[in-house]
Amino acid sequence: MFNDISRPDKVLSHLRQAILTGRFKPGDRLIEQEIAEEIATSRGPVRDALRHLEQEGLVQIYRNRGAMVSTLGPRQAFEFYLVRGHLEGLAVRLARDYFTDADLRYLDSLVANMRRLRDHEADWLPAIELDLAFHRHIVSCSHNQALIEIYGAMDAKVGALFMTVKQHLARSPTVMPGLHQRVVDVFRAGDWWRVEAVVVDHWHETAANFRHVDVHAEAEAEDDE
Repeated sequence: MFNDISRPDKVLSHLRQAILTGRFKPGDRLIEQEIAEEIATSRGPVRDALRHLEQEGLVQIYRNRGAMVSTLGPRQAFEFYLVRGHLEGLAVRLARDYFTDADLRYLDSLVANMRRLRDHEADWLPAIELDLAFHRHIVSCSHNQALIEIYGAMDAKVGALFMTVKQHLARSPTVMPGLHQRVVDVFRAGDWWRVEAVVVDHWHETAANFRHVDVHAEAEAEDDE
């Protein structure tokens, strides 16, 4: 299916899209030989692609069990959003002396690109990339390397996080412009007393939604016992 020159990138793109569009669902096994046969390639490029997707957080590879599509439950998502929000809030506090008009224009351009997203499965990958670029840039404005590295280490779970959002919150990429425009607007206003709170709330509102889902699931589990 893929020519030799582009095979590694094509295999990676094929698998990433299959996961993000829901063809492979959380917990599904990803068998190298079956995938290789499907796309008419050898197992080597498939194995390399799976390792790359593990770094992106979309795949988990277990010794003696092989690869599976990552799963991230509501409680894990709640904890992730909670911590991510506090880290980004700290970044905003530190960024006050460094944030420029060029930074604002860049965030504006990302929101403009978000407005092109539609309620299509294929739009989830660009949605993830735009979201990562937006929040990474805010954190980079802190000029605090330790914070940038700690925050960046969490990026590996973002792919799995978006799949959890799809599964439990039934959200669409079309909600992203509005959510991120609020952040841009408060930066534009230069109201630094409010910027940190708005950025933290951006994360913690979704954290609260996942907390509600988790509590509801716990209650149902207790009723079943």
